[in-house]
Amino acid sequence: MKTPSIAHSIAFAGPILAGKEEPWRRFLQELAGSRSQEYRTLKQRLGILAERVWLMRTRDSETVIAYFEARDPQQALTRLVASEEPFDLWLKEKLREFHGCDLTRLREGWYPEMVFTLGGHEPYGTGG
Repeated sequence: MKTPSIAHSIAFAGPILAGKEEPWRRFLQELAGSRSQEYRTLKQRLGILAERVWLMRTRDSETVIAYFEARDPQQALTRLVASEEPFDLWLKEKLREFHGCDLTRLREGWYPEMVFTLGGHEPYGTGG
């Protein structure tokens, strides 16, 4: 019998840069289509078990909200940042192009902090 994996969740929010919404949507279609096997392999390598992405429009901008479940979210992101695999480099360049997020230049304290939870789940990484 297979032991169930323990998943921890993490979410990020960031802008879609001006004029980039349509190319961003095509990028998502590419991840789900022609590059889906490469993306699936990356997620397996990083221990990402599930993901969801929302687009939130405000009066002045578009914001992406990305939610992930992973065995170890911080390790997954650290490994992605360090990866030199061709697909991973392509993905990181796309994140920079659409969101202005340069994963090669992350600074201390970039990791999101969970500040509220309800429903019996302890925040990941708090030791609780």
